[in-house]
Amino acid sequence: MKRKQGPLKLLVILLSLKFLTCLKPAEEVSTILHSKLAKYNKNLRPNYGEELVTIGISAEIFRVLDISDKNMEFTVSMEFKQTWNDTRLSFDVGDGTVKEIGVGAEFAKNFWVPDTFFANEKSSSIPKHLK
Repeated sequence: MKRKQGPLKLLVILLSLKFLTCLKPAEEVSTILHSKLAKYNKNLRPNYGEELVTIGISAEIFRVLDISDKNMEFTVSMEFKQTWNDTRLSFDVGDGTVKEIGVGAEFAKNFWVPDTFFANEKSSSIPKHLK
């Protein structure tokens, strides 16, 4: 005799949701990240096969370190920021205490990032703590 799975699945989902609301914030973050990264592919851009991803950029030049008229080169120290929305990482706030999750540079390596480049760039470097 074959048993219906519908009510049982619903009960498991409801129990899981109730479990999430009883978690401490650190446990809740861990549960959310684990569930999102289990099926996340950082090699595919957000909205792959659909609309393009809008990338916001900002740059702040801290200092001009060198200018060479002869070689038509300059060296600057700058901060370059990029922002975008990856809906694959969105989560339902629901009754949980966690509304937003911030991660460090090491963990961020698990996420897709734009392959931004500067045309005619001779060389660049990224501080070690951001690699």
